Amino acid sequence: MYARAIPLVPLALCAALCTTSPAFAARSAPEGFAVYTVGGDASCGYTSIQDAIDAAKAHPGEDYIFIAQNFTYSNQALVVTDDDVIIEGGFPSCDVFDNGANTTLISGTSGHSIFEIEGSSTVALWNMELTGASMDTSHKGGAIYFGGAGSLSLMNDWIHDNTSGYGGAFAVDPSGPTTVSMLKNLIIGPNTALVQGGAIRIEGPTTVTAGWDAGEPPIYIGGNVALGQGDLAAGGGIEVIGPASFNGSARIHDNAADYGAGIAVFAREGDAATVNLYTTDAGNPVLVSNNTAGLTGGGIYVKSSSQGALGSVCANDFTLDQNVARNGSAIYADADGGHGSVVYLNSTQCQRPAGAVACTTGPQCNDFSDNTSTDTGSATVMVQSNGALFADRFAARRNQGGRLVELIADTDIASAVLENCLLADNVMSSNLLWGNGGADNTSLFVHGCTLTHNQLGSVDPVIYADVHRLEVTNSIVDQPPNASLAFTGAADQLFTQYVLTNDTGSFAGGTGILAGAPLFVDAANGDYHLQRSSPGVDEAPALDGLDLDGNTRTVDLADIPNDFGPLDLGAYEIQTQLPPPGCAVADTIYCNGFELP
Repeated sequence: MYARAIPLVPLALCAALCTTSPAFAARSAPEGFAVYTVGGDASCGYTSIQDAIDAAKAHPGEDYIFIAQNFTYSNQALVVTDDDVIIEGGFPSCDVFDNGANTTLISGTSGHSIFEIEGSSTVALWNMELTGASMDTSHKGGAIYFGGAGSLSLMNDWIHDNTSGYGGAFAVDPSGPTTVSMLKNLIIGPNTALVQGGAIRIEGPTTVTAGWDAGEPPIYIGGNVALGQGDLAAGGGIEVIGPASFNGSARIHDNAADYGAGIAVFAREGDAATVNLYTTDAGNPVLVSNNTAGLTGGGIYVKSSSQGALGSVCANDFTLDQNVARNGSAIYADADGGHGSVVYLNSTQCQRPAGAVACTTGPQCNDFSDNTSTDTGSATVMVQSNGALFADRFAARRNQGGRLVELIADTDIASAVLENCLLADNVMSSNLLWGNGGADNTSLFVHGCTLTHNQLGSVDPVIYADVHRLEVTNSIVDQPPNASLAFTGAADQLFTQYVLTNDTGSFAGGTGILAGAPLFVDAANGDYHLQRSSPGVDEAPALDGLDLDGNTRTVDLADIPNDFGPLDLGAYEIQTQLPPPGCAVADTIYCNGFELP
């Protein structure tokens, strides 16, 4: 189940330092650290983990505690204070210093975290199975509570079946700046928060980084629940309270809460809260899947504070699928006191950090699909007042609800910008895109997208926009028998150009509006790339950037005459040039247009 651990202490060095004498406490190495062994055989220095922790604290510098499997560690309530220590399990005995694929089982008790970390501490907990802690609604951190300042590292751990008020698996509420590193092969779940943060709750000056390299086991956060006793049931998987931030990748699935079953993000008073999702393994995009919210935000819920602190979510190289909520099954961006939240999907306004990679292009890369919103008038992606959505290079397929994207634009800066997107095969009882409010500077933009093969309300237009400005450009809107759009604003605030549609009447006055069938490669099987014979090929002026596949946005095809320019309409750009007539594709020497007669 677990991959081989990579101890920080070289095994040969440990073998030289870890004596077989039962009276062994610590022996200094030239580097100045000490090694403490805990277990049930004669070569172990301790049978009590807490005794080893206390001994390590008395020794200056970084220390190592190795915990053997040959002893029972039950009813543990361990405290680390003002120490730098690596605590690692999985060793068969105290004289075998290779833990292989093993973990050590450490069971908790009632009324206390298994590990409580205080003071100025740098702590690593590796190769452990932490389970059985049970605490009431007033306590935080079932398996682990970090209340000091410093850092915490987790790797090759299974944290499950713990209960606390906040953060069923672990909670960080630090006294000073703290970093948490969630490394490879980490499984968190199932756990229960009686109030919030089913698996993880972070707050205060905390920065969490999660990720693994290609070929390594990923991080799973699954099967956790937040019950909301006496408060909101929020953050079934992860809860982030400002000014904390969560950065990185995980597979977040099968969690439950009323708000943000996968992830809940709350700005607090003057403190912004941020989640930045990205992948460190090209074959594994960030996955937020199969989470169930009793109210809003099946995948992600984000809320700003009434004092104006911003709640924001950035997602690059992601998959949001099969989440369920009454509203906002994939994402719910909420507002408080007129202050809205911001969601960025593959947006240039939210760059991936160093170490992030682009996910492999495929049906589950940059995708939110098969999410279900159950209320009448609900949406797959809901953006509340004064909020914003900036989404680029994504596909939304087979979602169900009232609308796919809904923007409540009843303030003066709400906006939604959708670019290079595919919106197809969704089943909605009303419109596909909906913006409502109409205040000055509210806007809905659709650029370089393909909207097609959706099932909508029989009398509802594909796009309904009661906003200040609507733009639809370089796109395909093919949704018979539905009208393409309805715009209630001033005529000079409707901007449409280079659109292939079944309903040219909706775009009267626009530039480059074409009537016709898009001619997709294989719409019946979900392939909405254009055939070369499509009227949408080489149709619009050139643009920089990338299409939905991550390819160059503009390729001028030599065999296709340009109408207004070389850009293909919709989400995808045809990349392949054809050879001249009568020439084979591979014939590039004598069939290049310059051969002799």
